[in-house]
This record gives sequence, structure tokens and C-alpha cells, in this order.
Amino acid sequence: MKRTCLTLTFLIFAILSSFGVLFYTTGSANADSLTDKIKESMEETEERKQLLEQFNLELNNRFKESGFKGDISISGEDFPFGKINLNIAVNDNNYKKANEKQIRKLIEKVLSDYDINDIEINIKVHESASAERTEEEKKQAEQFDDIFTIAEKELTNKNYLIATMGIDSQALHIEIKITGNNNSLKQDKEMLEKRIHDQIFSKYQIDYTITINTKSDEEIREEKWHPIFTTIREEMNKQFDEVTGFAHSFQPKPLQIIIKTSLPSGNQESKKLAGNMEAYVHGIIKIKSGEASLEKEAYRIIIKNKDQEKLN
Repeated sequence: MKRTCLTLTFLIFAILSSFGVLFYTTGSANADSLTDKIKESMEETEERKQLLEQFNLELNNRFKESGFKGDISISGEDFPFGKINLNIAVNDNNYKKANEKQIRKLIEKVLSDYDINDIEINIKVHESASAERTEEEKKQAEQFDDIFTIAEKELTNKNYLIATMGIDSQALHIEIKITGNNNSLKQDKEMLEKRIHDQIFSKYQIDYTITINTKSDEEIREEKWHPIFTTIREEMNKQFDEVTGFAHSFQPKPLQIIIKTSLPSGNQESKKLAGNMEAYVHGIIKIKSGEASLEKEAYRIIIKNKDQEKLN
């Protein structure tokens, strides 16, 4: 069950313009009180996530020790709070029929040591798309692993680290994004692309086009803001029953942080609650940006009603 937020004090935001663009600064005397509430809630959330992670790890270990085969996953609409879905995916119906009772007993035994109440156990058969891989698929997966190793070795020799790597076996294209400065890559780019291409072609006779680039500014910003977005999503779902969704956009500037709600329009109570939500999001950003040493960046918090109209 979501925790309904108590009466929140408003922050006095640094208004950049009439469009509601904000920075991380605040001058409110009540800011510390709200900040303390948010920190306490975030600590509670982190403890809950650690508990579920510990439970998941122990269950996986006990599952393997007992000789069971299957994939375990934990999810929830308001994760890590609210109803938790524990999903066990096994390979076929025969295995499920033969082992379901024993698997449930094992889960309940492990659960008895944890304070996790609202949990639903689902034991199901893998969908056909997730079934046992064919020999050809296994061979291709091994080939992709080897290609990654080839690229990683070449890049590491020049002190570059792979951030992401995508292999398109249909278009015969490999795109590699590295961490670091684009200026330093310019002198090595062509040579590295050729060396990686030649090694892959020599080993597999596949003529891949290799593209090496650094991450874009937007990708870097997305990466830096990701922990903040995660916390906003978790804490807003936890504190406000009326929150139905979260979105963000770096374009157009400034960064837009959008909270979707079930609030009705044309209602003073809705506007008041939207103000509380805005203050809460701002408080989260202030705390998390400080933890991550994130540079000051203008942003706009938008609270939308059930008809997707702006409330604040």
C-alpha cells in the first residue's frame, strides 16, 4: 500500500522566469524540515530494496542447492513497496507439475525469515520465445561474446573503456560507444575501427562495419540524472496515491520532469496537492544532486492532472 504523504511545507523556489524554471537552490526556512522527511523516506526505501535483494539472493542460492531449475525474478507496480510479484519461470509443464509444490514450500520457508508480507508467488512455464536456445543461437551468442572481447582488448590497449556496444547481425554493423573525450578519440578512431574489423573478418569472415564514438552530451546527462529519476519515481509512487506516472525530457531545454496524476482539473485542492508534489520532487533533486555532485542545471517540474493538463 502506498504511504500517503503528510502535510508538506512549501519551498520557495528560485524562479528563473514565468515559465517556472528552477535551479537547485532554495531559501525556505521550512526546507530543512521537508528535506529531513524526504531523507528518512529514502533511507526506508533503500532498506526495503536491500531486504528484497537479500531475499532474492538467498532464494536463488537455496533454489540451486535444492536442485531446482528455473529463473527467479521479483517485480511490483510500486516496487519496492506495495504488492511484490515473485515469478519462477520453468522450462515446461511436466517440470512444473512435478516440482511446483516443493518449490512453493522452499519459497515459504525462506520467506519465513523475512518481513515481506504482501507477496504473490507465480510459477509458470517459459514463453516459447524464452525457451531453450537452439544450437545456432548458442553459437551466435558465443560469437558475440568473442567479438566484444576483441573490441574490448583493442580499446583497452589505447586506454579506452566501452560504455555500450551494439551488434546488428542483419545490417552487419557494430556500434561502440566509449567513455572519455571525443578529441582524444579522433586520432585513434580510424585505426581502431580498422583493427577491430580486420580481426573479426579474419576469424569469422564477416564484413562488419565498425563505428566508434563517445557518448553524446544527452547520453551523458541521461546517465548522470538516472539515479535521480529512479528516486523520484520510487518516492512519488510511495508518498502520493494520486501519482500515476513519470516522464522526463531533455529537449526542448530546460530539462522537463513530468509527474502524471489522477487529480481532477479546476479544483483548488488539486492545485494545492500539485504544489506539495512539486515541492517534494524539488526536495528529492536537491538531495540526490548533492550526493552525486551534479552540476547545477535548470529544470522544470510539471504536474499534470488526469486529463494531462498542467496543474502547477
